[in-house]
Amino acid sequence: MSDQGAILITARDLAVLDELARLRLPADDPAARGLIEKLERCRVVPADAIPADVVTLGSRVVFSVDGGAAEARVLVHPDEHTVSGWSLPVTTPRGLAMLGLRAGATVMAERRDGGVERIDIISVAFQPEGAGRRCAGRATEMGVVTPLSLTPRRSSRMRKPGWPPRDDEPPPPSAA
Repeated sequence: MSDQGAILITARDLAVLDELARLRLPADDPAARGLIEKLERCRVVPADAIPADVVTLGSRVVFSVDGGAAEARVLVHPDEHTVSGWSLPVTTPRGLAMLGLRAGATVMAERRDGGVERIDIISVAFQPEGAGRRCAGRATEMGVVTPLSLTPRRSSRMRKPGWPPRDDEPPPPSAA
């Protein structure tokens, strides 16, 4: 089956966006309704199998609006939106429209004034899932293998004292 026109979402993005739409946004919010509709039509793909030219959360997308100059933004969860002009929350009409589509796709999005704009996705300049595969591939090509037993562990000094509780630690002293 061809994925060219499909909406592809990673399982991680699906979980994050479903929680956002159903639990964090008001039910009558247009972004919540739009997210739910999109998630119900999407095809869930494992992160290690999603094509590198698909727009996912954290992707840097190059696009143009109504044939204008190319713009680049990072598609983000609304809690991660920082500087206007650098990031694009997935809850905006443009962000929601591009989510899950491939470079080369054209999609329509509603403008604030109620009109419609055409968005051409020119490229996905960076995608977190694709970048992870490239790094893993280079490490494998170089013969670098990190066994799970050698993976660095967080020091117990970095944990909040007493949390999470561990079986090998004595209980914290009681406040007397």
